[in-house]
Amino acid sequence: MNWTDEGIVLSAKPLAEKSIVLSLLTKENGVHKGVLRITKRTGSVEPGNHVHAIWKSRLSAHLGTYTIEVNDTPIARIMTQGKRILLLKTVTTLVDMLLPERHAYPVIYEYVKEMFSSLHKVSDPLFNYVRFEHLLIHEMGFGFDLSKCALCNKLIKLVYLSPKSGRGACYSCGHPYKGKLFTYPWGFFDDAISIDKEQKNKRILEMLKITGFFLSEYAIKQVRASEKMPIIREQMLEAFN
Repeated sequence: MNWTDEGIVLSAKPLAEKSIVLSLLTKENGVHKGVLRITKRTGSVEPGNHVHAIWKSRLSAHLGTYTIEVNDTPIARIMTQGKRILLLKTVTTLVDMLLPERHAYPVIYEYVKEMFSSLHKVSDPLFNYVRFEHLLIHEMGFGFDLSKCALCNKLIKLVYLSPKSGRGACYSCGHPYKGKLFTYPWGFFDDAISIDKEQKNKRILEMLKITGFFLSEYAIKQVRASEKMPIIREQMLEAFN
């Protein structure tokens, strides 16, 4: 059994003297692992690299083997930008940790691919990063319900978000319980809404607090019950802030 796909390197763990277990986020086969034999022609297996991959195995349930050809090395363009390297590795770590293997997530794949290819030139990489966490939560089935107020059922502007249900609440309904709710930066991802840099940074921090909570309390606990949020995320946020 075999397949050919494009993918993004998530991790490479030593297996033997000249072999590694390579984990890729592939376009059509999701997170997929395989053994890669290291030779002079292998190319770089740094996290974030975009590759053309061939996976082969006698049975689909087996680990299988990889042959790869490197198409792009985003990390090479940010070698002098430590904060962006931490950001890239935080993304690959979370994807490798949280997404179930061999299940396609085309939306996440395309977003991460574009995010990495432009990481060296975007002016505000942390904004794109928080978008990634928001998307990851949604694709894993923990998305927020912001269609209407959870308490009055009205289609009005929502100000708060419940940490228990992920549902939004308007100001009048949520204000009496504001100590138990998140303040949700409404319209945060609406490119048509123009806000100044200071306000945008404040909203990024608000959203990171929300996405970090849902990743820790729901996504990680469901997928990796004995583990916690990877320390690299904290290191990355400290570097940016």
